[in-house]
Amino acid sequence: MKYTGNLLERWTRALQEFLTAPQGSETSPASLRQLDDLVLYHYRGCPFCARVERVLGELGIRIEMRNILSDKSHEAELIRGGGKRQVPCLRIRRENQDDEWLYESTAIIRYLRSHLD
Repeated sequence: MKYTGNLLERWTRALQEFLTAPQGSETSPASLRQLDDLVLYHYRGCPFCARVERVLGELGIRIEMRNILSDKSHEAELIRGGGKRQVPCLRIRRENQDDEWLYESTAIIRYLRSHLD
């Protein structure tokens, strides 16, 4: 069976939507809290990124998402600021301080749950 890029892309998108859907409750976009001091560097199809996105949905949080594969300037920014090309990476903007770059999905989820829940 031959898979086309289009079919694979649709399957990947459907899987990611399934994995990032809030569990246990419906969260409408209007009810999400927008947090401007957080940015998540990610790319589509990354299972660790999907875990973080799912927790964001569960917590009712919306943050800026920067896809490092679809925008090379985001990738360069991640490497320049965080020091490596690894996703997911949560950039925590701190007023009057250097930004914090948090790698590893478990560390990011722990931060989100402890600081924002």
